[in-house]
Amino acid sequence: MLKIKNMILGEGMPKICLPLTAAGFGELRKQARKLREVMPDLVEWRADYLNALSPEMVRQGLALLAEDMGEIPILFTIRTIQEGGLASYQREDYGDCCLAAAESGMASLIDVEVLPDRAYKVGLIRQLQEKGTGVIGSSHDFRKTPSREALLTRLKDLEQSGADILKLAVMPQCEEDVSHLMEAVRHFRGLSPKPVIAMSMGELGRPARIYGEEYGSCLTFGKVGEASAPGQMEIGELRRELVNIHKRMETGG
Repeated sequence: MLKIKNMILGEGMPKICLPLTAAGFGELRKQARKLREVMPDLVEWRADYLNALSPEMVRQGLALLAEDMGEIPILFTIRTIQEGGLASYQREDYGDCCLAAAESGMASLIDVEVLPDRAYKVGLIRQLQEKGTGVIGSSHDFRKTPSREALLTRLKDLEQSGADILKLAVMPQCEEDVSHLMEAVRHFRGLSPKPVIAMSMGELGRPARIYGEEYGSCLTFGKVGEASAPGQMEIGELRRELVNIHKRMETGG
């Protein structure tokens, strides 16, 4: 379990995160105020959607979001093209922007893509943690779902990075792929205390987004309007599904 502001990841129902995907600060504030109305557990600022990104832009954006979101934690993310995002920055630019987010004190969590340029990313994770920020070590595959054994190996690789939370997102080609992801996470959670975020994308992956409490995923991503990844559900529907599953688990139904 990991406590972030008033939220505890890894306890009870999976927490709901909503993405902010604006190209400029004016739209970012509009999105933020709209998301605050539905009270997600946290928001993810996908900074790679900005028209231009620099450490100063990171600090300015986070200051605006901190004002608009209040006690709702902010996850700062630069998703690269290599892992399904929009960013094509050099590693030093990526690192400088992440460090600016940590130094601002306004990002509760920072996502770091671990496996590309692993040695550099492990050092970056350590620097971010030294500044008091929690780190999600992530890996995304928008083409396929590896085997159950390969998924388990990837989770172990993410754990060895030293990140506080491990995130694994894959694209299923069949229902069996979704089962492989959930089985791999369930097995890993028996080996490690680290919180895990897991998702299987697209419509096929819907079970992985809502059954996290059963197999060991502590957070799920929803949407209000535009999605930041394939298969994200509207927050109202997602919340109803999570509550129903939680009640069924409590009663043993």
